[in-house]
Amino acid sequence: MEENKKELNNTITFDIDGVEKEVEILEQTLIDNITYVLVCEKDVEDGDCFVLKDVSNLEDAESIFEPIEDEQELNRVFEVFQNIIKDDNIKLEF
Repeated sequence: MEENKKELNNTITFDIDGVEKEVEILEQTLIDNITYVLVCEKDVEDGDCFVLKDVSNLEDAESIFEPIEDEQELNRVFEVFQNIIKDDNIKLEF
């Protein structure tokens, strides 16, 4: 049986307000068949973290990640990531 899942690299480069940032994926989760990633600025201690949502289609060659705009969705996903990393010595602040 073929699994409909894309392989993720450890880093993502994306644009925030015209500034390109390279971030490292800390965690990944699947909620309601949507992939979410928790990313942090690469090579920056105490850097900013972001929760991104994969908005691409399965037939797309690459994943397309965007920030979550819906506050309720962001809160729900953020809570999931807090539970996942609670034992990893990573402190998340919203």
